[in-house]
Amino acid sequence: MSTTLTGATPLAQVLLDPVIAALSQRGDLTPGAREAKARDLSAVIAACEPQDAIQTMLIGQCLLFNELIADGGKDVLAGMIDTLKSRAQSNVNALSRSLHLSIGTFLRLRDKSAAAPRDDVRETMEA
Repeated sequence: MSTTLTGATPLAQVLLDPVIAALSQRGDLTPGAREAKARDLSAVIAACEPQDAIQTMLIGQCLLFNELIADGGKDVLAGMIDTLKSRAQSNVNALSRSLHLSIGTFLRLRDKSAAAPRDDVRETMEA
C-alpha cells in the first residue's frame, strides 16, 4: 500500500511517509481500514499546511504523539495493576507535554512564516 501524500514535495514524502505507514499499518486494522487511515492522516497533514521541513517534521511528531497518548490512555483506562498504572500514567503525561511543545512550536513557526513577506508579493509592491 502506498502512503504517499498527493501533491507533496519529495522532502515531505521522505519525512512523512514513514509516519503515515507506522500509524496506518497497525496489525489490528483491516486492509481497508489501513487505506482509510492513511488517507485521513494525509488529509490532516494537508490541512495543517506545513511550510518547510521543520514544520513537516513537527506535524509528524504531533500525529505520533497523539496516537501514543490515545493508546497509552486506553491501556490505563482499561485497567492495569497499580504498579504498572503509575508508570503508564507518567508516560502518558510526558507524551502530552511533548505533544503540547510540538504543537506550540509548529504554530509559532507557521505564524512566523505567514507574517514574513514573500518575494512575489514584495516584487508586486515594488513595481
